Amino acid sequence: MKPRIKIAKADNQKPWSVKDSVFRDYKKEDEELWEKCFKFDWNSSRIPRFIKDERELQIIHDHLRSLYRAIKDTYKYFAAIGVSGDLFSVPINAFTEFLNQAGIVDGKLIKLSEIDILFITTNAVSVKQPFNPDRALVRYQFMEILVRIAVDKYVKQKVCATPSEALKLLLDGDVLKVLSVYNTQDWRETKLWNHKCDLVFKSYMPILKDIYHRYSGQKTKPGMRRFMCLEELRRFCNDCELFGETFQDREVTLAYNFSIMLQIDELNSDRHMQMYFTEFIEAFARIADKCALAPYFPKVDDLDFF
Repeated sequence: MKPRIKIAKADNQKPWSVKDSVFRDYKKEDEELWEKCFKFDWNSSRIPRFIKDERELQIIHDHLRSLYRAIKDTYKYFAAIGVSGDLFSVPINAFTEFLNQAGIVDGKLIKLSEIDILFITTNAVSVKQPFNPDRALVRYQFMEILVRIAVDKYVKQKVCATPSEALKLLLDGDVLKVLSVYNTQDWRETKLWNHKCDLVFKSYMPILKDIYHRYSGQKTKPGMRRFMCLEELRRFCNDCELFGETFQDREVTLAYNFSIMLQIDELNSDRHMQMYFTEFIEAFARIADKCALAPYFPKVDDLDFF
């Protein structure tokens, strides 16, 4: 005898809306939020220190702003690959993977040894920041090093006359193809934020809340709101025996990092290292999407709609 699972029936009288769904508490990324994050990253960077010409600086500012959504999502991807403990950042090995994908190092105009020097220069800070690790790039530094690479590769080699031309040449080439791959908000709007997913999550809400309670709180300090750390999400996946040839640790760190709501300040706050229930729902969906699990119910007859 097969268990009959009740799935909430769609309300055809009322148009579906994110505001009435399980996703309502997730802060949507939009131009306003991206502008605030970009402003924080720009002000944290040292780009104005080595780009002295005001006109050039403004052109670079505007070009980076126009691509900021793609830059920060690409950073999120490689920071997940390079995560150390709970701290998401891009160490040299993850950055080298980015360089390879983008085809930046050609051995002629710029060599890997020169990239190493730029990496060290970008990573060096005069004032210690709580969540800015040694030997790894945080979000504003990932943006900053793109400008440094452009100047070294194209201006110093006299391919371009100005830093702004060099940055455009760098970003509008193979780098743009890499930057275009990752889009966290687009995934939400095209795959997750819909009526069907909402109904499934609502039907399994008690189970999901129980899972979250069981696999969260390990690093929550007294008086703090309960959250799930990366290690706990890994443990959940391991207990579910999800790991195998098609699903490895990288998928877990990506699901975790992509699901955390975008934070303006990742230097002085550890909010981007804390997963709350609304974000866990998204991480759960991203993991399910990657696992490509076979449907639990092979027949419609097994479902009891009400």
